[in-house]
Amino acid sequence: MRTRGATCVTRQRRQWMMPWQRMETLGTIATIEHIIRKFRELIDTDSSIPPELRRALHDTLDEHLFEAKRRVLLKAH
Repeated sequence: MRTRGATCVTRQRRQWMMPWQRMETLGTIATIEHIIRKFRELIDTDSSIPPELRRALHDTLDEHLFEAKRRVLLKAH
């Protein structure tokens, strides 16, 4: 169990490290979102992809986006 002092020290350490780390993390997430958005555009503009497959591809991209963001956020902490 953490004491109040240990919690404050941990919080201070996070606050001290956060500005550069936050910018790096947000930049990485923005890059990932941009790449996923481009894939979505390709999926939506390709007329040879049937609607059922489009839905499945978008669902897969949603899962990958969520997992990628989770990995980036876990790495930052």
